This record gives sequence, C-alpha cells and structure tokens, in this order.
Amino acid sequence: MHRAATLAVAALLAGMGCAPRPRPAPVPPPAPPPPPATPAFTAAEVWTAQPGVVLRGDSSSTTLPWMFMRLAVVRVDSSELVVRCMVCRGFPQGRVPRDRVVYEVRGVADAQKLELPDFALAVRDAARRRDLEALRRVMSRDFVYSLDYPEGVLEAMAAWQGRRSGDIERLPGLLDRGIVSTGGGGIWAAPPEFVTQRGYADLRAGFRRGPNGWELTFLVRPEIAEGLVH
Repeated sequence: MHRAATLAVAALLAGMGCAPRPRPAPVPPPAPPPPPATPAFTAAEVWTAQPGVVLRGDSSSTTLPWMFMRLAVVRVDSSELVVRCMVCRGFPQGRVPRDRVVYEVRGVADAQKLELPDFALAVRDAARRRDLEALRRVMSRDFVYSLDYPEGVLEAMAAWQGRRSGDIERLPGLLDRGIVSTGGGGIWAAPPEFVTQRGYADLRAGFRRGPNGWELTFLVRPEIAEGLVH
C-alpha cells in the first residue's frame, strides 16, 4: 500500500514535469511618443497679410482695406485671433484667422525672398532698432531720400544719422497704417494716404521687387514723391 502510494505520487510529479509551461504574456509595444506641443502664440501685435482682411465682430464686420495694417492681439482662440485694429477709426475689435496675418520677424535678408508683408515687418523691426546696416543691405541702388541733396544709399545713411534721423524713427508708424500699390512701376508705398489722398504732404516709404527680392526704394519728404511714381 505504501509502495503503491509512493509510485502514484512519483507518477503524478513526473506527469506534471512533462506538462508544457505556459507562455509568458506578450509585452505590449511601447506607447508612441506624444505629438509635439503646438508652440504657444505669444505675439502681442500682428499685421494684415493682404488687403481685404475681414475683422469679424459679434454684431458686425470690418473690412481692413490695406496690406500691413497693425492689429493688437486681445485673445488667442485656437486657429483664430481676437484683435483690435490700432490704425482704424474707432479701433474696431473682432476675429481674424492666423493665416491672414503676419507676425514672425525675420532678418531683412531672409524676408527679402518672401512676400511684401514679411519684408515690411523686417524693415519695420530694423527701423525700430535703428539698425541702419540691416536697412542698407536691402536698399535699392537708386534709393531716394531727398530732392535737395545728393541721392544714393550712402548719402541716405549719413542723413539718417544726422539731419533726417527722425525719418527712421517715424518709419514703423508709417508702415503700420498699411501698404498700397501706387499703380505704376511695380512700386508699393506707405502710408495709403500717399495714393488715396490728393495733396498728401508728409513722409512716405516705397518698395519694389528687384533682382534679389524686395527692396526699400525711397523714404522721402513731399517735394519728391510725385516724380517717383507718375
């Protein structure tokens, strides 16, 4: 009896030893990395990327007629911005899509190859910082700054460091009002009043696309402007 029990236990143990071992549970593949977070929108100001951008308010809309009109960012909502037009009568507020404005400041040499609003933003930034060397690199060879003094890039640079330093200080605000085609010679100018207002008698800036990209072609007082575009 004792021997039989011993043999039965041995047989049972042998049988258990021969049984296949269970396979380990498969290890799940590692989770894919999360998509990169969208950079937070931090610009406090933006500018219209083309004429005719519509500012959609709660009860009405405002069409912004010119390229490169300055807008203050009030709030950021997904793909839209709530902005206030800082150069419009009454300072209207509303929504605009992000792809209808420019806000990324590039170096003037890089912006030269892009669209005019990108270039204007780079020129504005250089003028704001009084980086005359950056401006010199994108001025046309026939740049005009005065009717009364010798024309040219070097002469303009000297004047901006002396008797006409105020012209550079005013350039950012001049551009903020918008840029419009003059209708002649491929020249675009700021402010729009230079083209739309008869008898406009103040400082104006001009741009055109040259062989290497956009160029700053003039920053002049009233007495010379008519000869530049007509």
